[in-house]
Amino acid sequence: MTRTEAPTKAAPAWERRQFRAPRGDGGLLVHPADAAPETLLRENRELLDDCHVPVCEETLATLRVRCRREILRAACDYTARLRPVRPDLPDPDRDLVVTGHQPGLHHPGVWLKNFAASAIAQSVGGVALNVVVDSDLCQNLDLTTLGGTPDDPRKVTVPLDSCSRPSPWEDVRLQCPYAFAEAGEKLTEAARPFGYTPLAAEAWRHVGPVDSSDSVVDLLTRMRHRQEREWGVELLEVPLRHVCRLPCFAVFVCEVTGNLPSLQEAYNGGLATYRRLNGIRGDSHPMPDLGRIDDPDHGTLLEAPMWVWRCGDAQRRPLYVRRGGDDLRLYDVVDGSPRQLAVLHGADCDWGGWHRLLTDLDHQGLRVRPRALMTTLFLRTCVSDLFLHGIGGAKYDEVTDHLIREWLALAAAPRFLTVSGTFRLPVDAPAAGAEDVRALDRRLRDARFKPETLLDGNPAAADLVSRKRQLIAEQHAAEAAFRRDGTRDPRSNRARYRALSETTAALRDLASAAESDLRRRRDAAAESARRAALLTSREHPWVSQPASLGELMRSSSRSLVD
Repeated sequence: MTRTEAPTKAAPAWERRQFRAPRGDGGLLVHPADAAPETLLRENRELLDDCHVPVCEETLATLRVRCRREILRAACDYTARLRPVRPDLPDPDRDLVVTGHQPGLHHPGVWLKNFAASAIAQSVGGVALNVVVDSDLCQNLDLTTLGGTPDDPRKVTVPLDSCSRPSPWEDVRLQCPYAFAEAGEKLTEAARPFGYTPLAAEAWRHVGPVDSSDSVVDLLTRMRHRQEREWGVELLEVPLRHVCRLPCFAVFVCEVTGNLPSLQEAYNGGLATYRRLNGIRGDSHPMPDLGRIDDPDHGTLLEAPMWVWRCGDAQRRPLYVRRGGDDLRLYDVVDGSPRQLAVLHGADCDWGGWHRLLTDLDHQGLRVRPRALMTTLFLRTCVSDLFLHGIGGAKYDEVTDHLIREWLALAAAPRFLTVSGTFRLPVDAPAAGAEDVRALDRRLRDARFKPETLLDGNPAAADLVSRKRQLIAEQHAAEAAFRRDGTRDPRSNRARYRALSETTAALRDLASAAESDLRRRRDAAAESARRAALLTSREHPWVSQPASLGELMRSSSRSLVD
């Protein structure tokens, strides 16, 4: 189906978003701050539930019914593996609040989205769902947290496993169960000098015994999910890999590949606008354009916003598609050489054919997964009534909003909620910060070029300071004469320059003791700033936080709906 429909009313202007993490401990970022979550839910349902925009062989409204039914069932199946009692299958017509993130043990500001999704869903009698984005690359399985002592804090690295190379999260299996089991004790020991017990002491007990080849995604998700449950967070979980095996996702892929030229145009156009509005010169941020390959043997291949890789690969690669008549051919490009993966013949180019193909490829160990913009576009339009973003996702979804309007042809993009927070460790930190260091750096620069600023009240410097001022006045007069009538005296200029350099050097000699003292103060301030930055960082993983974090997170999430 060719997408030619235009929005029924003028598309809104591009919304450029600028977010900054809250600075104060316990601070919250909520955007939009002037709209209640219940209002956003209602507006989005009015926009989406009766939307007749075509998607493959369906309308968006009918696809949403299918997606919610299939994904909620898959989420119940997966969540049952994380907890002792299987959750009841919710009515898919209930308000559905969705969020998602990679499966790593992230910092509390990111984790807050789960608490917020649960609080909002409970306030409206709805359902909260977390999508575990396990198609992203896992670079390593090391946790970086606070260690050392209060007087000499430092970063310490605690390995969760002996992962030797990057790999998509969904394919990561535990290599060293002993290292994983020991990580909780190491995190607890690292916090001991600071006088508190971290959540790691409890969180690792949620996991239970581990074995080699266990899914790391499942282990980390079980740990987080059970901790949330202890604090009253009601949330269903589903990994993205499970979503990608459902028939409803095949409908979405059918639409993406069937209208790839128009999608490329909207995708690349949105990225161009994003870069222009945000002053970005490079062509790889926030992500590269979709490209094409004109191959003499295979013809013109169009890059789809999908990843492809074989289980065990260390890298994901773009999926390429070529249409020949009624057929679609899928390609993986390795070292510049296209390699055909599969063919969908004309009769099979419907969502059913796509579902059979994706299932078959998955059984062969070939993964086909959506990229970031497509993942959020799918979840925001086809699944959720309200989607919750963090700071990073909310920023790049400026482009997703553009795609929803320009390619999917909705009158407006459904609104989402941006939620983040700052929750620091319960440790004392020095007051000095980066601003103190910058102020001392400015004074040290003055000490080099204006050493007289360090010699106030020094009678030995009076004649030198007077001489320097006289030379500077003569220089200004010479410059004014040159601007006035073009006259210049090179010999006098060189003599004046030498005299000024010698005078400044003499002043520096007199100020050497004061300059040395300034350098000592600068070094002390830099060390204090380093300690302060480490001790007050919001980036420490949630397992490094004390148990009191639970009440802080619950209180913060309740404030969204009170």
